[in-house]
Amino acid sequence: MKYGRIYVGICSIVVTELWGVFEGLVLAWTKSFRKVVLEVDSLDVFQILTRPSTDRCFDSLTCVIFELLDWHWEVTVGIIRNSINQVADGLAKLARDRTVSFHREVDFSPRLFMAPPDELVSLVYDDLLIAEDVD
Repeated sequence: MKYGRIYVGICSIVVTELWGVFEGLVLAWTKSFRKVVLEVDSLDVFQILTRPSTDRCFDSLTCVIFELLDWHWEVTVGIIRNSINQVADGLAKLARDRTVSFHREVDFSPRLFMAPPDELVSLVYDDLLIAEDVD
């Protein structure tokens, strides 16, 4: 499996989610965001990211993630219900659908959208409505 710029081979969903956390943190740092809310929809990933400091580093990926979290910025880790995470799921599916091609070179570099892709506009509005109901 190729995730972002890195080929990670066959791996678990948790490892894939952790690669997403890593890529997202790197993107946020390079875009000079210094106050970040990192929301994950996997309880396993949330528990990994919120472990006590004595039990955090159990493989190279989590070690690097925790090093990133310790940089000079404020990162708040939270968990989000799947029902209000439709845009993230839609972006993942859109990326997957756009990369399914045997005849062209695929660009896996992270992208920062200033506006949602047309295919996701309705999901953005749905997420906003659900988020208002939660508050």
